[in-house]
Amino acid sequence: MDVVWNKQGFEQVSQFVHSKYTIHLDTADPWEGKTLCHSEFKER
Repeated sequence: MDVVWNKQGFEQVSQFVHSKYTIHLDTADPWEGKTLCHSEFKER
């Protein structure tokens, strides 16, 4: 997550994040409970 999230290495998402990523346990996050593809993960 350091490369993709903290350093904004979005072009490397597919190397580190599964093709379907579900947001869990962050009730303050408007994306909570949603399953995202890589492009949606990048948008988030």
